[in-house]
Amino acid sequence: MPPTDLPDPRVDAVNRALNLARSYRRRGHSAAAWRAADDALAMAPEEPAVLELMGELNLDSEFWEAAEQCFRRVLDLDPRRASAEVGLGKALVGLQQETVVQHPTATDRTAQRRTPSTAAALSFLVPGLGQAYADALERGIAAFLIALPLWGAVAWQYTALLGRSGGGQRVAIGLKVPPGPLFWGTVLLGLVWNCLAAWDAYRQQRLARGEG
Repeated sequence: MPPTDLPDPRVDAVNRALNLARSYRRRGHSAAAWRAADDALAMAPEEPAVLELMGELNLDSEFWEAAEQCFRRVLDLDPRRASAEVGLGKALVGLQQETVVQHPTATDRTAQRRTPSTAAALSFLVPGLGQAYADALERGIAAFLIALPLWGAVAWQYTALLGRSGGGQRVAIGLKVPPGPLFWGTVLLGLVWNCLAAWDAYRQQRLARGEG
């Protein structure tokens, strides 16, 4: 939209500067676009078209606060300018995102203090515990429910072996009946699952820290 309410000679000069700035912006020449826009602003500091272009350039550079000020001033001068309302919305969204990054929540700060290695160690000892530590509670419950029957089977087989060995003081000496392949196979499955749970907990804590 061309500038309004300016003396005729200045209208042409402002139009030329605006068109030049827009052309540079379309071609990605940011510095040249800023120079041309500054020339237009110097000639028409209260012209909505000039201020809107300045707002767009600030959006391109992610100068959200400056963009917001430009678009608000445009709307003060021309409240029905829809393109300025859109620009203002983009500036406000950018400001909100910037605030979230600069001021992390208490949950974010807690996640940064917790380490992936601690999560892995916890889940190796008790599958699911590291996931809970990493605020992945559902995954932790699933890991624990899978580990429970595996290690329950190990405990049941060991108890059966104790009974067949006579129990009591023989525990200090060792099992009279040696464990069979089934026992060691179940132990191996349990250890494999603990390792997988530890790896998953490590990964979940890295994700919580924003480390991918």
